[in-house]
Amino acid sequence: MVRKRPLRSPAGFHPGCTTRVAKTDQKSPLILSLSLKGTFTAQIKSDGKSLVFIDKNTTTHFTYTGLTVTDAAGNVAPSWLEIQGTTLSIAVDDRGMAYPLTIDPLFQAAKLTASDGAAEDRFGFSVALSGDTLVVGAYGDDDNGDESGSVYAFLDTTPGVTITPTSGITTTEAGGTASFTIVLDSPITATVNITFSSSDTAEGTVSPDSVTFSTGNWNMPRTVTITGVDDGVADGNQSYTIVTAAAVSTAANYDGMNPSDVTVTNINDDSSGGDGGSCFINTAACGFRVGE
Repeated sequence: MVRKRPLRSPAGFHPGCTTRVAKTDQKSPLILSLSLKGTFTAQIKSDGKSLVFIDKNTTTHFTYTGLTVTDAAGNVAPSWLEIQGTTLSIAVDDRGMAYPLTIDPLFQAAKLTASDGAAEDRFGFSVALSGDTLVVGAYGDDDNGDESGSVYAFLDTTPGVTITPTSGITTTEAGGTASFTIVLDSPITATVNITFSSSDTAEGTVSPDSVTFSTGNWNMPRTVTITGVDDGVADGNQSYTIVTAAAVSTAANYDGMNPSDVTVTNINDDSSGGDGGSCFINTAACGFRVGE
């Protein structure tokens, strides 16, 4: 049994969990694998127990540190990180360890400091979190008099693109429409452009074919409309995709970010194909009377 402590990550606090494992090779390390997704690249640091997530300009956005594994008796087990492709693995040498093991990693998104911090300010003495806003108190700050105190507000600026919904929507061959919205998750320093295309224009089209967000409207959802097309073929209901291209921007944290595509079903209305026509045969009953 392996217990994983809460991961304190840029996406928020995630509850810990307990995982049952069965090892067939008792001589090999215990391996826990995690899938890496997103536009950042993970690089393991020289200590083998921490890594950094960087963008294409090698700017570090957050780090993973503090990997510690202990057994039921509090003994520390040797552990290290491995990366292969998009898979991050935590390896543990569990020989001689008493289960359950507790794995305690830590994600550090950023180090917060006061813009005008000084000794004895007591920055961080009190902290409150609401949604994407973090408020930090510094009761010893004396900008407005001896120990007048200050409060510092920090807004989560983790980049992201939210599309709603990404599946379960339908159009019709009669020209029926559907729609989805797209919006950015954090403020931007430069315009962000995202384009759309249909994987099958014989089933559906998309309008507009692109949206551009500016520093003033990054948090205003845009509506994108999908219109069904009649292909004149009795091919049943057909699925197609509205493909969202990777974002283009001079803002490094958004450039290259690839949002989710949207899956759509076009409802067919052809019974035998366009202009196929039909032929109907009607029969009438004939009666016979037999007599002398």
